[in-house]
Amino acid sequence: MTNLTSRYITTVASVAVDHPTRIRGFNVANAKNALGVFELRDGTATSTGESKIKININADGSLDTYLADEGVRFESGVVVSTTASVFSTIYFG
Repeated sequence: MTNLTSRYITTVASVAVDHPTRIRGFNVANAKNALGVFELRDGTATSTGESKIKININADGSLDTYLADEGVRFESGVVVSTTASVFSTIYFG
């Protein structure tokens, strides 16, 4: 078992974790009345990396996802990309 850490993301593209880790879950909210996008990529630069999770978030919608067992492995780090109206918290460790 590992310790979990969380990070709140408010920017359109952000390196959330700069080392190998596992994503255990995330909370996402879309603050606008238009479709939003939330994406997690494997990497340590905001412009590169393999897309591991990509989800459309309904207008004014939210999503709480907890990944079972060991979560999803990110070999290099975690880059979070969103549309401007989407805010998220990721759980990793």
